Amino acid sequence: METGARIRSNTTKASLDKQLLSAVSKQDLSASKYV
Repeated sequence: METGARIRSNTTKASLDKQLLSAVSKQDLSASKYV
């Protein structure tokens, strides 16, 4: 798991995908609060 995290952090695309995912999930969480 630690190795996989290091590989992912070394991959720019994976890093951007992770940021996008966290941003989307944050929007989903805040949106579900107001629904």
